[in-house]
Amino acid sequence: MSAFEQPPDLHQKTFHEILTDFLENKLDVLQIYNMEEMVNFMGFFVHEVGEGTNFLNIQQEKANVIAPNQEGENTCYAYACARSIYFAAKRIVGRSEDDMPDFDSLVEVMICAYGKNGAKCYDVLKLFGEEYRLHVMTIGPPSLTDHIAQRTPVAQFTLKNEHWNNFERYANEPVITRAMLIGEAPPSSASSSSSASGSSMGEQSTIDTHAVLLLGRVFSDEYNQRIYAFLNSSGPDKHDNGVFRFTEDVIMDPNFDFQFYNVFHDMNDLTEEEKLKANEFKTQVANDLGVQFFPNKSDRIPYICPTCHQERWVGRGICELFIGMPCFECMGKSGKF
Repeated sequence: MSAFEQPPDLHQKTFHEILTDFLENKLDVLQIYNMEEMVNFMGFFVHEVGEGTNFLNIQQEKANVIAPNQEGENTCYAYACARSIYFAAKRIVGRSEDDMPDFDSLVEVMICAYGKNGAKCYDVLKLFGEEYRLHVMTIGPPSLTDHIAQRTPVAQFTLKNEHWNNFERYANEPVITRAMLIGEAPPSSASSSSSASGSSMGEQSTIDTHAVLLLGRVFSDEYNQRIYAFLNSSGPDKHDNGVFRFTEDVIMDPNFDFQFYNVFHDMNDLTEEEKLKANEFKTQVANDLGVQFFPNKSDRIPYICPTCHQERWVGRGICELFIGMPCFECMGKSGKF
């Protein structure tokens, strides 16, 4: 099965099982998880369902995607843009298979159109997104919202040669910080065994711009800032199965010129059948969540809130993920819900 095929058992799972799988997979991808991230996710979830978007269609694929290898060519833009368009189309509930992009074919036609020496991601996304009734917008790091960060936007950034070499040196670190990139971090056992020579990124170090796919971001207590997880195009043997992570001070540094490109659909661009399917989906989710959040007493699981130390309860199913977290009343008082 390729990285972009639908898992065979997905249609047999309940909506709640799929959502639970998404949360668990998300933890594996980002490796960082806390109460604030759960609250941010629930806000994103409500927003997406409100738009009739079944983002759960893509989450298992997203968590298990295999990083491609651009093999030294400066075609990273094609891999990142093709994935972003694919996932944006996949989010549309009623989109037929005939109207879905094929990832491998999309990469090929992008490279044929823009070549192997790099391209501006906005131009690529605009041209090919229109074929699938999709739009693109440029977002600077300060304006990147949690909702958009969940939607696998393309990120394009620039590093100088010495920064690329440091990127290679720390390629296998769990998180790459700004101090590492600019050469101010002390060497570690992982970085001392890494070398920039002979690697795909090292070969293209004279080309400063790189494009990757943003998988998500979370706040880290360890680093006291958010961590951004990206899917690279240098193969699954690089980084953490092809995924590397930057601290937010890297993203916000103007010297690295980060830009994000969000690919999205507009309800006005949907066909009548797609609009009908979106409304049916919203009704189904509303009914399902009503059972989860307002269960019968026999389906309630008690637990002690770690903040107020009062006995609370949650419904069986997805809501069990809230066990061990502050109750909604405490989260409301803290302003985090």
